[in-house]
Amino acid sequence: MVLIAGCTQQTLEDKCSDLKKNLRVGFNNLSKNCSTDEDCEKFSMNLECLAPCSVCVNKNEDVKKLEDLESEIYNSNCFITLCSPNCVATTCKCVNNVCEAIPNTEISSMLSQLNIELAKYYPSGNELKVIIRNKGNTSINVAKLSLFIDNELTAFSSTTGTLLPGEIIFLTVISEDVCNETLKIVPESGFEDYATIQC
Repeated sequence: MVLIAGCTQQTLEDKCSDLKKNLRVGFNNLSKNCSTDEDCEKFSMNLECLAPCSVCVNKNEDVKKLEDLESEIYNSNCFITLCSPNCVATTCKCVNNVCEAIPNTEISSMLSQLNIELAKYYPSGNELKVIIRNKGNTSINVAKLSLFIDNELTAFSSTTGTLLPGEIIFLTVISEDVCNETLKIVPESGFEDYATIQC
């Protein structure tokens, strides 16, 4: 601060220091709380190297105040540091109720992976019996599975609500003759699997 005739005047250096401090504080206070992946979104800020490769924050966060601060720093001719590193492609995911930027190379290990081990139709009871195995590293919500027979969505009953990694589950579909038709099962997020229905 500079003293002029009994009053104080903020120097450019002090002003810039305060603006940058407010920017860092605002950035660090951004909420990352989430319940699902849809609650998260990317936010980038290469000024002062705060988030040159973007971070994931709650989509309801008001980032405009930070963008306004950023503009003020530019317009005040402050000395600034810009970062432009080689960034790894990421996807925002909600992990343990916190928005995280997960490298795309790691996303596949987080997605559901199932395998249809048996799809057999029993004409006597008009029943299609299906056995699937969880081949991934995350649990599968059975209620969120989508089952298609020749691309038509089909209702099913199951023996459990959650399929843990490595476990198998039995599904039952009441249907007319579906011999040799194509069965497709799609998890909530992840990799679908196909099988030809046996008789």
